Amino acid sequence: APGEMESCLVAADESGIDALVEVHDEHELDAALALGADLVGVNQRDLWSFEVDHERALRMATAMPRDVVAVAESGIRGTADALALAAAGYHAVLVGEHLVTSDYPESAVRALATGV
Repeated sequence: APGEMESCLVAADESGIDALVEVHDEHELDAALALGADLVGVNQRDLWSFEVDHERALRMATAMPRDVVAVAESGIRGTADALALAAAGYHAVLVGEHLVTSDYPESAVRALATGV
């Protein structure tokens, strides 16, 4: 809810905390931007069904203002996804499952960080 989001952003700002505001669609992105969010994550996972839309962050990249730190969240399957998201304008990716399920998580992190 916009009122709750605003309260959380104000509390974070007053505490000196950078708030990563998570959105799932353009409507939520517009609401976050209207409240001054400058660190925004696009979650590609539907939190009800847990299905991942691997194209969501790519679609939403065009709506992300350049002065916002953009983070793509969930569903990043590896280096190719990370590179595509970087090319679309994302500054960072939030990964979890890819690392947890990897037989070699250190190598997986290195590959995500270096692109190889």
